[in-house]
Amino acid sequence: MEKFEDLPIGIDLGTTFSCIGVYRNAAVEIIPNEKGDRTTPSIVSFLDDQIYVGEQTEYKRLKEPRNKVYAVKRIIGRNFEDKEVQEDINKFTYIVKNNNGNPQIEINSNGIKHYSPEEISAKVLAKLKQSAESFLQRTIKKVVITVPAYFTERQKKATKNAGEIAGLDVIKIINLYKIFIKKKNLIIFFKFKKLMSQQLLHWLMDLEK
Repeated sequence: MEKFEDLPIGIDLGTTFSCIGVYRNAAVEIIPNEKGDRTTPSIVSFLDDQIYVGEQTEYKRLKEPRNKVYAVKRIIGRNFEDKEVQEDINKFTYIVKNNNGNPQIEINSNGIKHYSPEEISAKVLAKLKQSAESFLQRTIKKVVITVPAYFTERQKKATKNAGEIAGLDVIKIINLYKIFIKKKNLIIFFKFKKLMSQQLLHWLMDLEK
């Protein structure tokens, strides 16, 4: 039986919002961020030499639209020339360029800088990791990340790489297999096999809107 300190946390790395949960006391508990919200916007903004993730980006939304990166999940692990990628980047307010066939995000903040989608996602994951460590009062390493059922192996690998960049040990990438909207609550069911106990756990995330 694993100790609580060894149990992995679960992250739903969403296109618009992300959330993080932990299994304890026979239930899944959704971890709030520093503002007390159960979800954090999947947005990274750059201003001068500062990087803002999640809630903090709301103050920078209109001031630096080209330096606000959002919906990066749509292009992570994809080829730059993919039809869907081209459609998405034509709608983005930030710049995405071709880097040897891979999407690369260009930021102009104290000079031109370039980031891969994995590096941007890693900043969101690092923010969630920080919230979890503050809430649980322990260091977080092991993590399970959910991805959409349509994600390819390349997209899953890119998501795992993002977790590693954020300093996380991604022990499992799992497909989200049921989503229900009911009475303004987003109920997400997903399951994964714990590596130590080999027991199948069922996680239920009830995110109150």
